[in-house]
Amino acid sequence: MQGSVFTCFSDMVIDGLGMMAWSELLDEVKPESGGVYTNNQSYADEELFALVGAFCKKTNMPVTDAVTAFGKYLFTSLYRAAPAGVKQVDDLIEFLLMVDSVIHVEVKRIYPDAYLPEFTYEKTDDPNK
Repeated sequence: MQGSVFTCFSDMVIDGLGMMAWSELLDEVKPESGGVYTNNQSYADEELFALVGAFCKKTNMPVTDAVTAFGKYLFTSLYRAAPAGVKQVDDLIEFLLMVDSVIHVEVKRIYPDAYLPEFTYEKTDDPNK
């Protein structure tokens, strides 16, 4: 997983609980990376899963709630960091497709080995899907 996801998770923990809480999570998990993350590196997905698990244990938050909160925090952060042209969209689907077709293309150009998600969706007539 890209380091930007890890740095954003650490920012969320620090913003919400403080630096000491982040240090405690790292002490508990003892990630292989040592808990030093940079945006342009890739890290094992299991490190993030372990950190989220430790966060949930520390806060007594269900995993689904923690993942939802992190998703909101992550996309808010990504939106703020996005180039102006990417921000000129009307909804989340357009934003994600723009991230995939513009930002990820540039990330791959600079970091060819980057592991990035792809965003696709299927439009339906059913508003409940």
